[in-house]
Amino acid sequence: MELGGGQSSDERQHDVGNGAFRPLACGAGSARYFIPREIHLLSMITVCRRMQAFRSPIKCGSTWPFLVNLLVGLFAQLPLAAVAFEHTSGPETELARELYLDHCEACHGVDLEGQADWRNVGANGLYPAPPHDETGHTWHHDDAMLTNYITRGGQAVLDDMGVAFTSGMPGFSSVLSDQEIKSILNYIKPTWPKHIYEIQSQRSNAVALE
Repeated sequence: MELGGGQSSDERQHDVGNGAFRPLACGAGSARYFIPREIHLLSMITVCRRMQAFRSPIKCGSTWPFLVNLLVGLFAQLPLAAVAFEHTSGPETELARELYLDHCEACHGVDLEGQADWRNVGANGLYPAPPHDETGHTWHHDDAMLTNYITRGGQAVLDDMGVAFTSGMPGFSSVLSDQEIKSILNYIKPTWPKHIYEIQSQRSNAVALE
């Protein structure tokens, strides 16, 4: 889904793409953890200082304290699972994953990573498929918009909005039911960091009340 549109101030503030958070992927197709950039910087500074200490002469009996400090610095870089959502396990999640792999993975990637150079027009005159993870802009749009986009296809929706944009996103109304589309979205959204998940949820709830 190559959804367009500008970012609000909240989006600019929370966009992981600005480098405020650094992702660590743990296992093929598994949950991703997002670590505040400051934690990485501080831990790397600690490690560098420990390494510099080894360059100076080490007196007898002082090796172990240096090694312990070095290990502490290294362990400080381990991911913090509390700052990100994970996919839950169960039949519904497995079904949603199968739907995503069958209908979305070919363009948007098995890990929601999208196609390369997705911000620039390709040789065919179309933008490559964007990522559905936090680095893309799927989370900038409410559930109703996303459902409409998947159901009818990008071009139909953008034409109705008066947006001059050529979309390569096909419609899936003849392939996926409303419930299946909802399942796919519910498979994508829990991979986002918590603050992004909450922003998108609040936007969806607000639109639903209009």
